[in-house]
Amino acid sequence: MTFYGCKVEGCNYADDPNGCVYVAYARVIFHGCDFLYPKSTTKYVIVADEQGDVWLDSCFMTFGIYYGVHAKMNYSRLFIVNTHIHATYRAVHVVGQGNNNVRIINSILYGGEYDLYIDNILELIVCDTQFGSGKVYIANVSRKKLSQITNYNVVNNGVATLSGDGTTTDFLLSEHGLDVEVTDPTKVIVKCTPASPDAIAASPVVCYLSDEDSDGVYESIRAKFASAPASGTDNVKIVWEVEYIG
Repeated sequence: MTFYGCKVEGCNYADDPNGCVYVAYARVIFHGCDFLYPKSTTKYVIVADEQGDVWLDSCFMTFGIYYGVHAKMNYSRLFIVNTHIHATYRAVHVVGQGNNNVRIINSILYGGEYDLYIDNILELIVCDTQFGSGKVYIANVSRKKLSQITNYNVVNNGVATLSGDGTTTDFLLSEHGLDVEVTDPTKVIVKCTPASPDAIAASPVVCYLSDEDSDGVYESIRAKFASAPASGTDNVKIVWEVEYIG
């Protein structure tokens, strides 16, 4: 089913054999619509692959949804407001051309793989929104504002207690615990403070993200001291903090 420049009010799309609604070239607004039980499990429910705006206001997508919203956009905008999307794979997936705007307000997104997948857009605003799984991918966004989001962690901190051996200068502290798949370590600010006498004596210390299993994802924090901390048991304590700045 394809829509061009219209407003769709209070419709119930259920058991659609094609499994998707296609939006092209012009503004399309879905208000108070339900998208349920698509017969196709390989397609998106809302597809926006051309120039144009898509608005979802007070809509509901669940029960057998594999993909929620897919937008491979060019000079387009996607607005999701007061909408609940529950997908077994990805709730919202947007890959743009660096000139797109995405706004998600007062909504609930749940995806088995990603609640939200965003790449190569101009502006992203997400506020008053709840993520279900907390799995989010955001990359190559020129401007973004994320506020009042439930189950999404872009700042984390902790304390690592280690044992020096008089030789080692580089230590694995912990996984960073951010709800972001970090593939570019320059997108994360890492701070650390030595917090025990032997750690202070071996400082200065620099902390950085590390890809421990060489899969392209930087999931861990390491600390490198200027000199090896003295040998001892639980004698090297470091307070660390990470912040994703995307």
